[in-house]
Amino acid sequence: DSIALNTKAKVLSFDQQDGRLLVHYSEGLVTLLREARQLCALGCKIPKEVEKEVNLAHQFYNNAMKLKQVANFYNKIADEILPCQSGMLLEDANAFEKVVKKDHKRTADGKQISWDTPVQLKAYTEELYMAMSRLTRRNKVLRKVHDQVSDIVVRLMDTDLVRQREKWKDGIMDIRKLIGDVESGKYFGRESEGATNTRAWRVHWDYQLFKALEYQYRLGLESCHETLPQIKAKLVFKNKKLLFEPSYEELRADYYKGLKKFISFPSSFTGVGESDIFKTISDRNADGLIVVFSQAEKLFKKLQDTLDKYSPWVALGTIDIDDCVELNLKEVDDWDANFRVLKTRRRDVDKLPSEEKVDCITVDTQLVKSAAEDLLKQFSDALVASLRKSAQTEIDELEEFVKESLEALSSMPQTVE
Repeated sequence: DSIALNTKAKVLSFDQQDGRLLVHYSEGLVTLLREARQLCALGCKIPKEVEKEVNLAHQFYNNAMKLKQVANFYNKIADEILPCQSGMLLEDANAFEKVVKKDHKRTADGKQISWDTPVQLKAYTEELYMAMSRLTRRNKVLRKVHDQVSDIVVRLMDTDLVRQREKWKDGIMDIRKLIGDVESGKYFGRESEGATNTRAWRVHWDYQLFKALEYQYRLGLESCHETLPQIKAKLVFKNKKLLFEPSYEELRADYYKGLKKFISFPSSFTGVGESDIFKTISDRNADGLIVVFSQAEKLFKKLQDTLDKYSPWVALGTIDIDDCVELNLKEVDDWDANFRVLKTRRRDVDKLPSEEKVDCITVDTQLVKSAAEDLLKQFSDALVASLRKSAQTEIDELEEFVKESLEALSSMPQTVE
């Protein structure tokens, strides 16, 4: 009978070819039990020989199922445990394998444990099952924490390294805490014994962090002139000069300070395993650094262009307006043309933006707009005063002419001529 249970045979053995752990409890016996139950439920009579085998198979069924579960786990353990976590489970795996392989499959009188030694078989099965359960529980915990770390790294892959550097630091702190909790045994419940040999696991995550960091670093090199922390500046008109506050030189120094902080970030980044691999990121992206400095010079060229754009609006502040008006306005058409220009300029100054965005530098133009409005008012006042003065001069000249003419007409002629 090919499916009959040999109660004298070994309970477990190893396949000589592939080393798999085998349980000597045929799948045919499982089928036999199922079909026997179905036949009994239908009221069919089972032959005594078959009934005997059914009863024998049923007697050891629970132990056999546990042993099959243990054997299945043993044969697939390499697939269940992540390579980077194998060192952390080495002690538990060795303890499990020791129970499987040790010479414990014998009774007190030296006989081999078999199906017909039920007390010893049950004790041995429970010992195996407990060792497997411990290893399984600890592996599930480590896999769960591994997935949590994975979620953090994936999130960092989409976290801007220029603008959200603090989130990177927070992410690394979260990963370190998770690993520290694993080492302390926090996640193992009553099994307070923490995991050791986490070095390979830390190195694994350092290499994943390396990929995420380099990806964001490359993106940052392409766009850091726009994404560096915002620098605030004002455009002001002082001492007849249009200036930046802080000064152009100070803005340049602040920008390069932030740029240097970003560029050097990988050099000070240590990941979760105090690794040096991150220091190579800057060298690996040397071409990108050339682009960064080229973009920086373009940025400050645009900043200078912004200053030049507003210079005409305060040009009146660099001269003596009254003298200029008096010197250049002679005819009525001169005043008419300048009043027309003044009206247009007043309308245009209202359209000027309150700030200018030059990549990562925001320039407040409110003060220069106010200065331009004040200068236009001064110019208007100068035009009115000049026009009034010119008109008064002409009136005075006219009155003098009339006076002289009347005097000439009122005098008595002394001669015929």
